[in-house]
Amino acid sequence: MSLLPRGRRVRRLLPLGALVALAASLAPVAFAADPVPDPIRVNCSGKTLPVKGDTAQVNYRFSCRGGDVKSFAVVAADSVNGFEANADVFVRNTTAPSTTDSAGCEGESPSRGFHCKGVVTHRNTVSGLYEPVVAPCSAKGRWQPKVAVVAVAADGTVSGPFGMGGPGKCKPAPSPKRR
Repeated sequence: MSLLPRGRRVRRLLPLGALVALAASLAPVAFAADPVPDPIRVNCSGKTLPVKGDTAQVNYRFSCRGGDVKSFAVVAADSVNGFEANADVFVRNTTAPSTTDSAGCEGESPSRGFHCKGVVTHRNTVSGLYEPVVAPCSAKGRWQPKVAVVAVAADGTVSGPFGMGGPGKCKPAPSPKRR
């Protein structure tokens, strides 16, 4: 129960009623235009691994959630001496190659990384090789590559960098025998 006389209550509610009427009349206009879609924010995670039988190369693997990826860059703290021209794409949680996804890579060498374009479906795994200038495994058995991936979603939104960890410890390359 209001303490205001009835006439004053009506005068106070009049501006509120006018505001509601105005909002109702503008609602069709506001929603008639195409809404701007929210940018796709992908979130990627991955790792780097030694390559069996090759102490000079590094295998990178990652997958992204949140949307499809149309390109990505692999960025390294140390110089990259070379990289594969194509990255492999595997169906999510399998070792089966994707029949629809692919990524072709390009860039300068030596450099701090390279760029790959193509199609990578949400949650599929990208795998490739690169060769750092510095040996990936130190003489003390520590994994040295510090690598990140930057992803570009299908709508052009850039996400990252997302760091890719490594195994921590590794088997160093055998040192040359002295005579």
